[in-house]
Amino acid sequence: MIHVIDASKIRKRTTAVGTLLFLGAALAIGCSSSESGGMVSGRVTLNGKPLTDANVKFHNPDLGVGITCALNTDGTFASDTSIPEATYQIAISPPNNAHQPGATGMPVIPKLPKDLPKKYASPDTSELKVEVRSQPVNEFTFEL
Repeated sequence: MIHVIDASKIRKRTTAVGTLLFLGAALAIGCSSSESGGMVSGRVTLNGKPLTDANVKFHNPDLGVGITCALNTDGTFASDTSIPEATYQIAISPPNNAHQPGATGMPVIPKLPKDLPKKYASPDTSELKVEVRSQPVNEFTFEL
């Protein structure tokens, strides 16, 4: 027995299925782009004075997400991208330019700001934690 297949019906079904898949993917992408969370900003002080020449690192090991913000001369920082809503561990690290070659051509060993306790260098030991919420900007003050 020979079956005759109408090619126009196959094209219509394929087009309909393709359209549904495209719309489903577009909806999924659209939903994920409105992910909850926000940007972070704030200020870091050490012994009451603005901390400078360092970075503030927000780290969430469960999500595998983090962000690093440079400290300004007045101790303030601000991210330029959002991070997901979650609890973040905080660390204070040397500035990114600390890895530039020194006078001998060897990399300079990054140093923490003067008088900053070493415990703040790692998110595991700093004991600083914050909650990033679903809002445009999350403000934090770290008084060390």
